[in-house]
Amino acid sequence: MFLKKLPGLLALFFFFCATLQSVAQMELPRGSSKASISQRVGLTDIAIHYSRPNVILNENDRTGKIWGQLVPYGMSSQNFTGLPVPWRAGANENTTISFSTDVKVEGKELAAGTYGFHIIPEENGDATLIFSTVDYLWGSFGYDEANDALRVTIQTEACVQTNLLTFQFDAVTTDDCTVALHWEQKRFPFKVETETHAIVIASMKKQMAQSLGFQWPSFATAINYCLNNDTHLEQALQWADQSISFFGGNFVLFNAKADVLEKTGKDEEAKQFRQMAMNVGTITDLFGYGQQLIGKQKTDQA
Repeated sequence: MFLKKLPGLLALFFFFCATLQSVAQMELPRGSSKASISQRVGLTDIAIHYSRPNVILNENDRTGKIWGQLVPYGMSSQNFTGLPVPWRAGANENTTISFSTDVKVEGKELAAGTYGFHIIPEENGDATLIFSTVDYLWGSFGYDEANDALRVTIQTEACVQTNLLTFQFDAVTTDDCTVALHWEQKRFPFKVETETHAIVIASMKKQMAQSLGFQWPSFATAINYCLNNDTHLEQALQWADQSISFFGGNFVLFNAKADVLEKTGKDEEAKQFRQMAMNVGTITDLFGYGQQLIGKQKTDQA
């Protein structure tokens, strides 16, 4: 009798297993919603993925009960393993931060990649920021200091009331920015710097090793980037020589080389290439160049 019922029992067993699995995978709204924010600094992309706990929970205003209570000062012992862990810098899964290129955080080098982001707040206003090579934890459960890629210490600041935990980018330039976490009345700012000029030069070299290297305007663009930013002038001179060798030279390229030579103190050689530019320039070229000189207050040359 039992053997006759076995197929039915097995079917019922697998039905319950499938039901339990579907429930486990069911996605429902969370109290702390997911969020993400990104910013480009020069050619470096910075992205943060996190969850946003609210100071107000079920109409209960927890202002004044966040720091030192809900989020303990120092490392806190959690019930799961009993080991001391930092704060997850948010809720639910650990917060992650990614950098598309190598950067400096508070003056310390950090390689490109994605990191689990944790914080150790202190009662005196200091905070330790942790960038962990493990970026897939639930919260800080399973955190291990051995996986730290970088730790930096910052000073927190007071801020206006921010109920939903928020990350934002401040003071963004082509070389750096300030990333800041805001929650309740506390702000955690840290500076991120990137070697934008070096990254741009490397990117242009790579692009000109491909199809763009067969077009003389690409060389002119690269040379002018160096001139306008007063950077990598020796590389600019190499590009000027290459472009004139490849394309035979024209008004723009001769003029660009003359500009580089002037910036590197080679005035006599610069005059020669400037004259070469004048010799091959069209009326439109010369008129445009004259306007540039007027803009630079060089009216006699214009």
